[in-house]
Parts: sequence; C-alpha cells; structure tokens
Amino acid sequence: MLLMVLEGWELKNLDKEIKKDSGNFNVICELANDSLKVHRIKKASSKIEGRIQEVCHHFALFCVAAKRPMNGIQTLRMAAEAMGANETVTAAHTACAVLCLKAKCFQHCEDLFSKPVTAGNKYMKPIDVANYNMYRGLIFCGLHKFEKAFDCFRMIMQ
Repeated sequence: MLLMVLEGWELKNLDKEIKKDSGNFNVICELANDSLKVHRIKKASSKIEGRIQEVCHHFALFCVAAKRPMNGIQTLRMAAEAMGANETVTAAHTACAVLCLKAKCFQHCEDLFSKPVTAGNKYMKPIDVANYNMYRGLIFCGLHKFEKAFDCFRMIMQ
C-alpha cells in the first residue's frame, strides 16, 4: 500500500492501488473509507484539495467499473459534505451523483442534492458544474420531483 504524505496529511494513493489490484474490491473500499474521513478532509489544506477531489473521482469510476456503485455512496457523500461549502459543488458531489444514478438509489443523497448550487470550487471547470446539474436533474426525475429537475436542467442552459 502506497502512502502519499502531503503537508503532514496522509492520503492513501488509491489511483495506483486501483490499477495494481482491481480485483480486490473490499481492500480498495477500506482504503477509500480511511482516506476520505471527514476529520481528515477538514484538516487538509487547500493545496491538496485538488488531489482529494481526484481520488473521489477515481474511486467513483472504480466502483462503477466493479459494478458495485452502492458501496461507494456513503464514503463519497461524507467527502462531499466535508469539502463543500453552502452553495459550492466539488468533484465529490459529482462522483456521489454518478454512483447514485448507477445504483438507482436516488433517495440516499436527496438532501445533499437539494442544496442550491451557484458555483464550483476552484478545481472544477464550468462543464463539471453543468454535468453535476444534469446528474441532479436525472436524480430528481427518478424521485418524481419534476419541478426541481426542471430547475436543474434550466441551470445548465444559463
């Protein structure tokens, strides 16, 4: 197991672990749970925030590729709540939305997705915010909350 020490904060290098041993799903999930703990993310400085978001993205892709998206929802939800400010979206929000869509479990993060979004953090491109709003809209369609879905889709066009 490789450790990356950045500014005194240990972040397990999930990317290399995923590529090295993609068959051991439980080990990688444990690494992600340990790496993306709320108290660790809140202590992290802004210099490694981009790396944390990259790990969230790759963990979501791994869960989808392993056909077990349900296993990553709680981990990414906690990471999104720890990183996101009031109306700011992060890569963890987008990764959590992708897992909810793939698992067809829209209700698990409904409160997370119900918060208004006005901007992405400095590591997100405008297209990433648009993708997040698209995923939110699809989730609200699955929950039969069509007015909220329409608002999400309208935000993409603005």
